[in-house]
Amino acid sequence: MKCWLWLVCFSCLLALSSARANLVTNGDFGTGNFNGWLVSNNADCGVTRDIESGDYYAFFQANGSTTYLFQQLATTAGANYTLSFSLAYSMADPLFTLSWGGIQLTNITTGFSSSLQVYTLSGIVASSASTPLVFSFAQENPGAEFELANVSVDLESATVPEPSTWVSGACAAVAMLATGTKFQVSRRLRSRNS
Repeated sequence: MKCWLWLVCFSCLLALSSARANLVTNGDFGTGNFNGWLVSNNADCGVTRDIESGDYYAFFQANGSTTYLFQQLATTAGANYTLSFSLAYSMADPLFTLSWGGIQLTNITTGFSSSLQVYTLSGIVASSASTPLVFSFAQENPGAEFELANVSVDLESATVPEPSTWVSGACAAVAMLATGTKFQVSRRLRSRNS
C-alpha cells in the first residue's frame, strides 16, 4: 500500500512540473538549427554557437526584405503567459516586431544593441487553444544582423495553483483513501471474527 501511495504522489509531481514547462520548441536553438520553427525568406539566416559561452542563437542578416520566424503554440484560452527572449541587432534603425495571436506586442525601430538584451512580457493572454508566435526581422542596411536567443513562453503561476498545494492535496486525499480502505478491511475482519 505504501508503494502505491508514493507512486501516486510522484506522478502528481511529474504532472505539475510539466505544467510549468516552456511551451516553445527549441526556443534556445540548442539543436543547432530551426527545428520546431517555420522560417520564411531564410536565405540569410541560420543558427550558430557562441564561441565563448557555448550558447546557441539564431541570426538574421539584412537582405532588403523581411524574414519571419513562426511557431504555433498549444495554449489555454484565457490563461496568462510570460514571454521572454534575448535580442541583439548590429545596426541602428532596426525593424523588429513580435506578434502573439495576431496582435503586435513589441516593435523596435530605433536604437542599437550589439549584445543580447533580455526582453520579458508578462500578462499576455491567449485567446484560443492554439496561439501563433511570430518574430519579424527587417533591415535595409546591408550587413546588418539580428541575433535571437532563449525564447520562452511559460504559463503564469497566478493562473495555476502552486505545485505544493496540488501535491499536498493529492497526497492527503490518497492518504485518506488508503486509511479509509484499511479501516474498512479491519472492520470487516472484526465482524467476521465476532
